[in-house]
Amino acid sequence: MGSMPDEHNDVPVGRPSSLRPVPVGRRRWRRAFRAALLLGLAGAALVLLAHTPPARAYVLRQAAAWLRARHGLVLAAGRLDYRLTSLTLSLHAISLSAAGAQGPPFLRAERITVLLSPRALTGRPAFRRIEVVAPRLAFGTGPERRHEPPPGEAGVGGLAWLDSLEIGTLAVRDLDLVAGRPDTVEVRVSGASLDASGDGPGRLRARVGVARDNFLVAPGTRVRLDELAGDVALVGSTVEVERLTARLPGGRLAIGGRVHLAAPRALDLRYAGEVDLGELQRWFVARLPLRGRAAVAGAVTGTLGEPRATFEATGTNVAWADGPEATMSASGAVSRRGLEVESLAVRAPSVTAAGRGHVAFARDDGPSRLAAEWRVGNARALAPLFEVSPDRLPPAGVSGSIALRWPGSVPSLVSVAGTVRADVLAHADSGGRPGDVVLDGGDGHWRWRQRQALGRTRSFS
Repeated sequence: MGSMPDEHNDVPVGRPSSLRPVPVGRRRWRRAFRAALLLGLAGAALVLLAHTPPARAYVLRQAAAWLRARHGLVLAAGRLDYRLTSLTLSLHAISLSAAGAQGPPFLRAERITVLLSPRALTGRPAFRRIEVVAPRLAFGTGPERRHEPPPGEAGVGGLAWLDSLEIGTLAVRDLDLVAGRPDTVEVRVSGASLDASGDGPGRLRARVGVARDNFLVAPGTRVRLDELAGDVALVGSTVEVERLTARLPGGRLAIGGRVHLAAPRALDLRYAGEVDLGELQRWFVARLPLRGRAAVAGAVTGTLGEPRATFEATGTNVAWADGPEATMSASGAVSRRGLEVESLAVRAPSVTAAGRGHVAFARDDGPSRLAAEWRVGNARALAPLFEVSPDRLPPAGVSGSIALRWPGSVPSLVSVAGTVRADVLAHADSGGRPGDVVLDGGDGHWRWRQRQALGRTRSFS
């Protein structure tokens, strides 16, 4: 009896089937591709989301909160732009002030653009390039401007991060700087430029150039600096001034030293040079008929907010108006409280003088004062000083002294007080007799006393 064919044996042996399962390796590759695609799309979405205005505003708020907590700085900016793919960010319309400070910020800038180094992703202060456009820096404590930057130790980290700061290149354009007090002594610098390159962690070398509108301003004085250029270096929190040259009307100064950025922001600078005393007339509101040249040297100490400059000056051909040439030496200091002349000595043929004084820049800094002694072999040598003809003065020897005081910086007949004394010596050619003249008073009331050798006293009030 023949057997019936088995319907389950119709498929020939060895023939491929469409129901054969996909290999395990291929299934895993497909799953990984799908996961990577989803992650890429999610990352792209996050990047797009991070570049939206709300996200940028959030990042700016977080950065400002970190600066305030870490360094005691209050940051405000009109806009923050960044590109995560190139690690570039830009701040526009920036202002920076100390937490709790009164008045305007100590830093304003039109724009700051930063290109981060990949090492910055690990939390290190590392930058490939920084560009600052139109910064405005102000250091001062005057009554009209209270915007001191915070102390170097403010916040948790202070300025210790400067020791590990890494910058490839730094460019600053159109910098304006104001330091000092507007009611006393103030330094103003405009249009400065700075190009710097990194020299390892915590080190930065820069070339500084200033070519316009630079002044040192004090009551009655306005000193213009025609040019300021040289090399400086940032070493940690210290600015080292290596070679800085200041060109001013009729002179040139070489400057070197250090500026410490950490509290109390101490200054340690030295300067030396030569000036044309005739050009000093441009420095003062009141014209001084001086001529000659003088060598000057000194130091700038104190702090950025309250600097103090000492000076020593010597000249060998100094003259007042058309008077005889003389040798001159002077020393003193300029600070927030005023100009202090510790010593002034003048020696010319038949003329010697010595003096000292203080010119207060503000009434609150106490009275100004002047004290001097002189001796003249022939009074006619003083004719150029008084702008009179020599024959109107007696050919007699004169010695004398002066002691005056007045409030503020500029004296007047009403405000000045003190005594002026002159002793006239007998001279054979004049037929005159020895005597003295004393002028004393104050508050607009003065008394003239003249005594002659005859014993007769003349008194005028």
